[in-house]
This record gives sequence, C-alpha cells and structure tokens, in this order.
Amino acid sequence: MYLDTIIHGGTVITMEEPGLGIIDRGAIGIKGNQIEVVGPEDEIMKTYMAHRYIDGKNKVIMPGLIDAHTHSMDAAVRGLAQDMEEWMQRGIYPAETDIPDEYSVLGSKVALLELMKCGTTTVMDYAAPMLDIIQNFYDLGLRGHVASLVNEMPSDYYKLSRDEYFEYVPEKGEQGLKDTIRLIEEHHEKNDKMITCMIGPHAADFMSPELLMELKELSRKTGLDIHMHVSQGEREENQMIMRYGKRTIPYLADRNFLDSTVHCVHLYSATMPELEYVAKAGCSMTCCASSIAAIDGLRPPVTEFMNFGGKAWAMGTDQTPGACHNNMFYEMRFTALLNKMYLGKPSAFTAYEMLRAATIGNAKAFGLDDRIGSLKKGKKADLIIIDLEYPYFHPLYKQPIRNIVPLLAFGANGNEVETVIINGKVVIDNYKVLTVDEKALYKEADKTADQIKEIYGDRYDGHILKEYTDKGLY
Repeated sequence: MYLDTIIHGGTVITMEEPGLGIIDRGAIGIKGNQIEVVGPEDEIMKTYMAHRYIDGKNKVIMPGLIDAHTHSMDAAVRGLAQDMEEWMQRGIYPAETDIPDEYSVLGSKVALLELMKCGTTTVMDYAAPMLDIIQNFYDLGLRGHVASLVNEMPSDYYKLSRDEYFEYVPEKGEQGLKDTIRLIEEHHEKNDKMITCMIGPHAADFMSPELLMELKELSRKTGLDIHMHVSQGEREENQMIMRYGKRTIPYLADRNFLDSTVHCVHLYSATMPELEYVAKAGCSMTCCASSIAAIDGLRPPVTEFMNFGGKAWAMGTDQTPGACHNNMFYEMRFTALLNKMYLGKPSAFTAYEMLRAATIGNAKAFGLDDRIGSLKKGKKADLIIIDLEYPYFHPLYKQPIRNIVPLLAFGANGNEVETVIINGKVVIDNYKVLTVDEKALYKEADKTADQIKEIYGDRYDGHILKEYTDKGLY
C-alpha cells in the first residue's frame, strides 16, 4: 500500500495508553490528512511504501502540542507589561486601546508562528479582531480552536485605577456578539475542519449581565462551549462586589452559568469553596502558570481544583506582554516546577503528566481528542519531529530505564523542533517555514513598534519601563 509519507527509525511517543505509548524504533505512515499506521519500524517498512520517507534516527516523533489559551493579538505589545503593578491598565491598554487592527493582526501572526515553530499545532486563540486574525491560521496552516473576545470595556480604561468603577459601552458588546455569530457561521468546522469555535465572553466584570446571558444562550443554541476568564484576581473581584455585591463565582452561580460547557481560565483568586463549586459544576480549568506568575506573582490552583473533583485541566501560554513568550515547552517546565515548589513535593507534576497535558490532555479538555492529541490510526496527522542532536539530550538512556520524557518536558526549549506536520501537510521542513516568509514578517512587525510609539505618545510618561530605559536598565 502506498502512503504519502513514512517517518521511521525514531522514538515515537504516541500518547496512547498504556503509559505514553513509546515505541523505541517506531514509524508512522500518513495518507492524506490522517495517520494511516503507527508501529515498529521494521513492520511498517515491510508492509508499506511511500512517496516520501523521513529518517527519524536520533529524533523523537510525537503529537503536536496544543496551546489551550492565548491572546495572540497581544504580541503587538510584547514585553510591555514586565516588572510592574497594574499590568493591564499601565502596561498594555495604553498601547492597545488606539492601535489599528492591522497591528494587532500582525502581532498575532508573529505569536502564532512562534507557537508553530516551537511545536504547537493547535491553538486556542481568544482574541480580537478574530474575524481578521483567523486569516493568520489559514496562512500558516495552523489548526485553530478560537473565540472572538467579547467585552463592553470603555476605550479610556487605561486612565482608571484597577479598583475604579467604569461604565460599560453596550454598542461594543453588541458588535462583539455579532462578530462571534459571524465567526461561527463563516469558519466553524470549515476548511477541512481546521477551525473550530467557542464562545468568548471576556470576563464577568467586563460586561453587563444581559450580554453575559446572551452569550450563554448562544452557547446553548449552537452547542459550542464557552471559554472565559473567571476569578482573574482581586481587581476583578473588587469590581464585581462594587457592581453586584458578589464575587465572580457566586454571581455566576446565581445565574446557573457554570456547567460542563464552561472552560474557566485562571481561577487564581477563587476561594476554596468557590473552587469546589466550579469543579463540582463540571467546568474545566485552564492554567497559564508563567503568564500569571509574571504579571501577578500568583500560582493557578490546579492541584486544588483537581482535588475537588475537577473534570479536566488544560494549559496555555496566555499573553506575551508579561510572559514574553508563546512556547508550550517553556509552559510545561514552568508549570511543573512552580507546583513542585509550592507543594514541596518533587514527585508532583511529573514529566509524563506534563507531556500528556500539553497534547492529549488539552485535546480532551476541549473535546477534540477524537481527532488530535495522540498518534493513532484515523486521527489527524498533526505531529512534530524533534532533533535530539543537542547537548541537553545526552547521554540518552534507553534501557533498562528511559530518560527521554524528562529531557523533553524539562530540558527542551522548542528550538529542536525540526519538522511540523499539520493535517497531513508539512508546514515546517528541516527548520524551514514553508507557509510564510519569516524574515519579512519580523521586519514588518518591527516597523509597528515605531508606529505604536507615536500612538502611545505621552502615555509612556510614568511607565516603569520608560524609567528603566532612561536609567539604562532596559
């Protein structure tokens, strides 16, 4: 039987049980956009022929990583919320408020390319203007699980302190709802099902109760899940108490909002009783450990959520203004080390758990595990090839114990991703990006920094990063 591609001779990590389904000298056959066969190299090479063979010797072949939460458009203001308090109001909102959409779209493309180059093949992008950003997924050949970010935030929000009451802008919310409906109608399960959609309310404190429940009703009508920031911090909780006399989770509970269709992002300001309620309501949780540590100095309560019976937890990179990266290898390592340290338990958050979380775990959290997240006959051919010819992968033990899993989870940094295949198509081949002109993209993105500077204007005054720059510290 002829296949399109056979990758052979490497260590195959399928993510199929038992364990991680590791095959030491394995092979994978791809036909069209699907995986046709996975197994030992000698068996597959005897049975199948292919139009292209990829030598996997001294390499790892594994499922593409899945980023469960990011705001790709924030890459337009990458690094502008570092080392400061009130990161939104003082860091990124002064710049993001007035920049043209095309700058946000360009920043998004850079962020998505960064993810793809570091081995991510599916991105849950929670962004605006998503109707424009979606083209980046098509251009790059990237699989998207997306939501149009909906809120009623005033354009001068950056002028307020984080505890100051602000007025909603209903027309902004109405437009966000229309954009969400259009996104679903035009892109959900289209283009060979490369794009799937969610409903994206920004946060309970960023919109009226009426808009929030309209989005909940849209979820019911379409059968699509809700992806939403919940209990992001004391700023949110204080705003909710000022407005409604209740913290976020009790407010949502009163409206029967929280159920198995809701994916709660962050939850780091939730009390233990609130966290227990969310877990027992059937919600899933998404943590973004490096992002939240950078901008708020906090740890998402993954362990507590799961101890309360949470159905699933997922992991994402979130935003680049504070965390400065969209890289799931970094995220795996930091999430594990942060929680090991917090728990005082080095056996917690193991290497194999982190690899599973970034692949099949994130796929299961979003109900996409029937098509992606592991290497199995009939699943979509979304996979990466990792070159092991780097010093931190050696010495490499194979018998009687393996060390490849901890070396990947805690040692890799994404630069070792040699080849990326998404939906059966090679989008990165021997480190070369085939779908966009990388250098031209970076050059264009750098031009926007000067243009954003003009828009930012005197909003830099008082910015901690300007102070550090003037002192020669940045």
